Amino acid sequence: MIKLIATDIDGTIFHRGKINPTVIQALKEAQDQGLKITLATGRNARSIQKILDQMGMGLNYSDIPIIGQNGAEVFTIQPNGDMKEEYNHFFTKEETDLLFKLANKHHVQIFSYAYNDKLSYVNKKWHPFVWALSHNSKRKPLKYDFVHPLKSPISKLIVSGSRRQMQKFREEVSNYNYPIFAFSYVQDARQNIEIVPKGVNKSEGLKFLAKKFNLQPEEVAYFGDGENDLEAIKWAGLGFAMGNAHDHIKKAADKVAPSVQENGVAVEINRLLEAQKNTPTK
Repeated sequence: MIKLIATDIDGTIFHRGKINPTVIQALKEAQDQGLKITLATGRNARSIQKILDQMGMGLNYSDIPIIGQNGAEVFTIQPNGDMKEEYNHFFTKEETDLLFKLANKHHVQIFSYAYNDKLSYVNKKWHPFVWALSHNSKRKPLKYDFVHPLKSPISKLIVSGSRRQMQKFREEVSNYNYPIFAFSYVQDARQNIEIVPKGVNKSEGLKFLAKKFNLQPEEVAYFGDGENDLEAIKWAGLGFAMGNAHDHIKKAADKVAPSVQENGVAVEINRLLEAQKNTPTK
């Protein structure tokens, strides 16, 4: 019996700037039937709030934590709109020193997400990639300082460059065992990637929620489409890959849902709710 549904945002329920009302209705129906609903995303709290506003579901996220930054943070949103942290994972200064040095070596650009949501450490302040993310995130770019302590610790790096540069950079970073994912907002992982602290992925957030609510993996359903969803799809008792996911994501899933364009999350939630109606409770 599924008791918790967690879903990725971009490419899973969010497409071309909006969430289809059919998906919102299915999530609301699941909530009305007593299931817990949450989000697991590469986004940070500020941009997640915009998604919640669009959903307009009245979900009580002061009780049910949201998984952000690919599992680097878990938080609740209080009735007044404030964020209450459940946990955070950050890079050490030594780790960010290494990663920024590798970025400079391979001539790629870094935009970071610091704990202070008004700033970002970058290696090239005036690059168009940095300007675009700074504008979208409302973060002030600061040139990374290798000498002095950071004003705010970093939980995620977004890196961009040419395909050849990014291939070499990604290969070298992989040698240090940092989790690397395709950037949530784009499809080309060869040119845009996200890096999070060691041991961080969305499945760790799901494990935190399962422990909080005394749930087993088989009581959790997860929907996702990207590299950053892979571990969560494999951990959940019922892991769905979207029809628009890459083949290796689909192979890891228990089921393949219709694509985001076909409102696949709504289709599968409605099937799940119908099946559970017809399943006797113990």
